[in-house]
Amino acid sequence: MNLLHEYIKELILEQSPIRMRLNMRVPNDVRKIADLFKTANKEFYIVGGAVRDTLMNKTPKDYDLATNAQPQEVIDILSQDPELRVKPVGEAFGVILVKTPESTEGYEIATFRKDIGSGRRPEAVEFTSIESDVKRRDLTINALFYDMNSGEVVDYVGGIEDIKNGVIRAVGDPSQRFQEDKLRILRAVRFAAKLGSDLDPKTKDAILQDNDLEGVTPERIRDELIKGMASAKSINHLLEMLEDLNLYPQIFPGLNVNTNTKTEIKNIPAQLALMLSDNDQENITQTLKSMKYTNNEISAIKFLVSFSMIDKSSAPIMKKEFNRIRLDHNTLREYAQAAGISQKAIDVFVKFASSPPAVSAQDLMSQGLEGPEIGKAMQSAESDAYAMMLKELREYIRTILTA
Repeated sequence: MNLLHEYIKELILEQSPIRMRLNMRVPNDVRKIADLFKTANKEFYIVGGAVRDTLMNKTPKDYDLATNAQPQEVIDILSQDPELRVKPVGEAFGVILVKTPESTEGYEIATFRKDIGSGRRPEAVEFTSIESDVKRRDLTINALFYDMNSGEVVDYVGGIEDIKNGVIRAVGDPSQRFQEDKLRILRAVRFAAKLGSDLDPKTKDAILQDNDLEGVTPERIRDELIKGMASAKSINHLLEMLEDLNLYPQIFPGLNVNTNTKTEIKNIPAQLALMLSDNDQENITQTLKSMKYTNNEISAIKFLVSFSMIDKSSAPIMKKEFNRIRLDHNTLREYAQAAGISQKAIDVFVKFASSPPAVSAQDLMSQGLEGPEIGKAMQSAESDAYAMMLKELREYIRTILTA
């Protein structure tokens, strides 16, 4: 489809949106809220992820709501039901939170708006119509509205067709959408991986032309990556897109990312350790701290990266660290399998890590040792214990091979 055809299609949809009947499961409290807006002669829609998920035969996790009522009108309409608790969480941006007896987390109701300015937090908003509201949304699959009065999906952007065809497409001009909030670049990749879809060529080209994540906080970059890894249909599909779009320098600034190991493990620390296995401990620490990873996450990743180099002398330190961070055994096993480390070697280390100290400080003191000598002797004994366990493993393997 050439640019002229796309432009004509957008004009047609804007003037005459697709309306499709949809049997959508809607919580009873949302229906009650919708009835209040219907009585007030106001438009009321479910918008975004809940509509997308329903069209994909998935159960929605949450419901975002939208209306043409002004924020104060929303408050007045909701106040008619004494069971509803109303809280203006972002009244200046047209967002009102309503909590119901059935949902203590509540629902956000947003007035149709046009954002003025760029970034996640616009400088100002202009309350407007549904036709204008849809243009500010990120992806076509997230820009679908479910009309609570008619029971129809209203599609101004071709999102229904994109879901059907497995395409992730930015709403309108992709470059403009990404300039408004650079995190949308990672969101587009995340949704493509989650749905097992491809990026629309125009959307992909816009990212390739400007993949800078300037203005996006480290926390949001970290969270988007982890959400992407947790929800991806295929981890490899996600990682290949990040590599193709040259996004790793923004996600892990200053670090080398290992793109050679192909694996589908969903264990986040193990996967991150595989990706960062070509870096030294200090660089991993500095970068992950700057990207706001937690201390536990950093410790787990560093432990796994260093595990492939474990030997007799480092084993006691690794044992202490393993027990300090309480690393899940399955995380270690998944990493080891993907990194080509013998499961028998893992068995030896897990046995070693869960064993009591090879010698106690009291025993050494009774032998006349004191001060730093005790620590050195304890570490030497632990090293010998680990070496002994490895020797037993090797002898066991040799017995099997020669049997």
